Amino acid sequence: MKEKRINYQTPIGNVFELKDMMGKYALSLENELFTGKLILEYDNGNLHSSGIIKNGFKHKEWITYYENGEVRIKELFTANLRQGKYLEYHKNGKISVKGLFLNGMKTESWKWYHENGVLKMIGSYIAGNKTGEYKEYSENGKLIRIAQFLDNKEHGEGIWYYESGKLKGKRLFMFGDSHGEQRIYYENGNLKSVGKYIRDERVGEWKEYYENGNLKIISNWTNSRQNGKAYEYYESGAMKAAANYHRGRQHGETAFFHKNGNKRKVEMYNNNTLDGKSYVYDEEGNLEKELFYKNGKINGLVTAYYSTGKVKYKAHYKMGVIYGEYKAFDKNGNCTERGFIDEMNNIFDIKAIEIKKEIKKKERAVIKNIEIRKIEKEKVTIREDKKEVNYYKSIIQPEEPKQNIRTEGSPFLRYDEVLELREKNKKALGIIDFNDWRDMFDLINEIKGYIENRDMERAVNKILILSNIDKQLAENNSAVKKNLSVLLKETSRFFMVKSKDFEEYWGFFEGKEKLKTEFVKSIEGLKEKFGIGS
Repeated sequence: MKEKRINYQTPIGNVFELKDMMGKYALSLENELFTGKLILEYDNGNLHSSGIIKNGFKHKEWITYYENGEVRIKELFTANLRQGKYLEYHKNGKISVKGLFLNGMKTESWKWYHENGVLKMIGSYIAGNKTGEYKEYSENGKLIRIAQFLDNKEHGEGIWYYESGKLKGKRLFMFGDSHGEQRIYYENGNLKSVGKYIRDERVGEWKEYYENGNLKIISNWTNSRQNGKAYEYYESGAMKAAANYHRGRQHGETAFFHKNGNKRKVEMYNNNTLDGKSYVYDEEGNLEKELFYKNGKINGLVTAYYSTGKVKYKAHYKMGVIYGEYKAFDKNGNCTERGFIDEMNNIFDIKAIEIKKEIKKKERAVIKNIEIRKIEKEKVTIREDKKEVNYYKSIIQPEEPKQNIRTEGSPFLRYDEVLELREKNKKALGIIDFNDWRDMFDLINEIKGYIENRDMERAVNKILILSNIDKQLAENNSAVKKNLSVLLKETSRFFMVKSKDFEEYWGFFEGKEKLKTEFVKSIEGLKEKFGIGS
């Protein structure tokens, strides 16, 4: 007898010619139908499967093996069709499946077994289709499921059992689809859930219960999607949550409750996404926090409260990320913590135990014959590296008209650092002084955007609009706009300085090249005319 050995992963068409024999393909070699023994091997050389080929078709017994050499399948063939007894084995050598084939189709009684040899399932086939009653058993041999089949589809009542023999659930089927009422039970006999199917879709009211019999959830369904009101309860019977659904998505107000009945949280949903105002309450019903969501992310001001109603902290968020100024307060309303996070996630953590304005006055001074028109100093006690350091905010004019006003490092610098840098670099520093850091960064980014898009007119107009001296500048409006436009073209960075005394604004810029003397002089002239910085 001829013998052919091939790797089990090799496509059979690479070794044999496939000859069409009335819809079935026969193996052929050199234009002759193959008759002999065919052996398939694993990569390690172990036997994968073997059997007889007669006139190109599988014939009589074929055996398939696990890679460790244990038998996996024993089956019989006649002209390539499974015929007669069929056996499958677990790796431990015990039978896993036992049945019969007739002309390639499953027939009569079939049995499936657990690895321990205990019967797992029994049922019958007619012409390859599941028919009649099927029973399923646990590894301990306990009946856990009864199903009815018609033409290979579950049809009729399906029943589930606990291993104790207690009823677990019932559901009606129609030609493979769940159709009718379903009831699921706890092992103690109490109802766990009840609902209805129509053509495999959940419909109408569904209820779930706790093991003690109390109602847990009520929901309404249309075509397997939640629709309308939904309620959840604590085991005690008190309301836990109430929500609204539209076509399977949470929509509208959702409320959560404490066990004592007081509201715990109220949220707004839009098409299954958090969107709008949200409130959090303590067990006594006092407001703990209010926040706003946009497209599922916290956005805008978040405010937390003490039970007395006084503010505990405030923080700004931008699409889920904390951004801008945040403040914390004690129960008496005193600010105990202050900080700022900019758009680049730079964190200025200002843990001020006390913020006092010790010096707030105009001064005139002469340092090395350089007139400083105004020095505004404000002492801030900040905890830095576990040490308290006194910081000052300052506004100092340039030493020479040609030099830029420059901001370096943190928005807060020690006053002596300002002077030290000024002496070292021979350049003055403008320290930004803004009540609302978030507004400052928004303004800077807006004007930067205009400059990057070469829209100088909008940038200039924005600066003038922000200035409270716009009316006073009206008579010189054209000249001011022209000079500002030139400045913007020659520089790269915009900063705003606010004078708290006069509530006036002015723009300072940082550029790669020195400003033209003529322009600086014109700005100085405007300053002198309107008293800016004096």
